[in-house]
Amino acid sequence: MAIGFVLIRTAPSLEIDLFHELEQCGALKDVTLIFGEYDIIAKVDAADEDAINDVVLDVIRSRPGIELTTTLLTYRP
Repeated sequence: MAIGFVLIRTAPSLEIDLFHELEQCGALKDVTLIFGEYDIIAKVDAADEDAINDVVLDVIRSRPGIELTTTLLTYRP
């Protein structure tokens, strides 16, 4: 199993709207608003790194207002 934590930077003033959109997405395990360089952190549980990549590209980065993502990958045997 692979776990990814995706740090998300949004366009100014879109953080709340994008948070609520991502929160409703079944592909994301947990979505939290944060403060600092990034606006949102999302947890992705998937079978492998490729599946996490698909979620990041198809679910997160495809949304208007997402400016930048950084994905931190972990593995749990």
